[in-house]
Amino acid sequence: IVETKNHHVILFGINVKVGISQKQIVECCQSLENDLKNRFTGFEINIKVSPMHHY
Repeated sequence: IVETKNHHVILFGINVKVGISQKQIVECCQSLENDLKNRFTGFEINIKVSPMHHY
């Protein structure tokens, strides 16, 4: 969470499972964004999606 005089932003990333469709990723992000906006009113929500990392 970034909260300054001029900015109120929640930044985070999510990893997605290999093989998940683009449609499922978009639906997941939209659902998360809506839930976060309801919970953290006044904050900008910025979700970044990355492919699953393999060790």
